[in-house]
Amino acid sequence: MIFFAFILMPTFKPPQNKSINLVKTKKKGTIRGFHYQNNKYSEDKILVLLEGSIYDVFINMNKKSKNYLKVFKKKITSKKNEIILIPRGYANAYQVLENNTKMECVTREAAPA
Repeated sequence: MIFFAFILMPTFKPPQNKSINLVKTKKKGTIRGFHYQNNKYSEDKILVLLEGSIYDVFINMNKKSKNYLKVFKKKITSKKNEIILIPRGYANAYQVLENNTKMECVTREAAPA
């Protein structure tokens, strides 16, 4: 999809990655609490499950949005090769559903609004 964006929009500048982290959680049931950045520190997050599964919850924290405080939920599993993008302005938390779950979390500067 990004490949086509470059062809169709040659002046498009993709967001730059801030960090790439490997997160390994040994015990199922572990909860990683809600967190997000706002204003000039806002960032997109891309979650990729390498092993195991999680139940992800994210909440729209943008007070100007018609979906302010709307809750979204999604089970993500490595068996389905799923990837989830959590846009800037959303708080994110998840519960690990399997022992020894491994996830890659890429944070990147937010694309221009």
